[in-house]
Amino acid sequence: MGNEPYDGGHIFGTLFLGGGENINIFPQLRAQNQNLHKENWFNMERAWARELDAGNSVRVDIEFKYSTHADIPDSYRGSYRVNQADPENFKFNNL
Repeated sequence: MGNEPYDGGHIFGTLFLGGGENINIFPQLRAQNQNLHKENWFNMERAWARELDAGNSVRVDIEFKYSTHADIPDSYRGSYRVNQADPENFKFNNL
């Protein structure tokens, strides 16, 4: 990924026992991956971890959208649900 502002972001971080292999990594803007902005993947993962630590269940669905670059998703979006609550939607632009 060179000098571009991307990290190898984990789809499901090692915090959740997600694999560290390439099958669990995508090009993710560094600012989202490394907690450099208020709304980012890092903070959302921490919110999921707090729910799990409290004994709740968390279900996450993620979809990657590719249109401009074959190897970098333009965006990723999805939803997560804590226990049986209504799902919370999220979307992150990645270009």
